[in-house]
Amino acid sequence: MTLRNGRRVRIRGLCPGDRDKLIRFYKSLSEETIYTRFFAVVRYFDPYIDRLLHDRCTLVIVAEDLATGEIVGMAESFVDEKTGAAEGGIIVREDYQGHGLGSILASVMISILKPAGVKKLYGYVLSDNQRAISLARKLGARTLREQPGLVRVEVDVEAAALKIAASQGKNRER
Repeated sequence: MTLRNGRRVRIRGLCPGDRDKLIRFYKSLSEETIYTRFFAVVRYFDPYIDRLLHDRCTLVIVAEDLATGEIVGMAESFVDEKTGAAEGGIIVREDYQGHGLGSILASVMISILKPAGVKKLYGYVLSDNQRAISLARKLGARTLREQPGLVRVEVDVEAAALKIAASQGKNRER
């Protein structure tokens, strides 16, 4: 896939051999980007990466730069098999932000969650993270709960999949 800035990425599932790439990815991120995703400044990601790699209820996709082979973005969803809901998150390296990668990752994740039987995708977003809120709204998200500085957004996976399919159909017609 080609991003709006001309860079080419490949979206794929996370592989067990990606551990070192993930460590490099997280080390390449600014404190601001890490805080925006995790609501804290995290410096040691090994336990989190191990969970991503080994938890059978976690779906992870990565964006890999075709020129360098490095991971430049990822989306993960932690699926609760009892409720049919998933908590998701997206993180994109700073030099790839604002070029459509977050939208691509969200669309691909929705396309994976729908056939997996997930009904709702929700996440928590800092209230000043307008890019994430805008992306969630494009997918039809509704705000369910607000806390000081934090917004919970919820997406109906089926409805979002239909929006994505309609949008892709319009893009093909152009």
